[in-house]
Amino acid sequence: MKANIDYSNDNNRLFAALKLIEYIYHCGMIEKYVFRNIQNEYADRVDISQFQQ
Repeated sequence: MKANIDYSNDNNRLFAALKLIEYIYHCGMIEKYVFRNIQNEYADRVDISQFQQ
């Protein structure tokens, strides 16, 4: 049986995950370069101008 998965909210979930990673960065749990690399990895799917550097 094949699962019916709705991928229309994929970008919303990705944005939420990146916001969570941004929070972890601001808490000092990851380095700036790690946060920046993660942002750059998904820059083609999410508007990264909405994140603080």
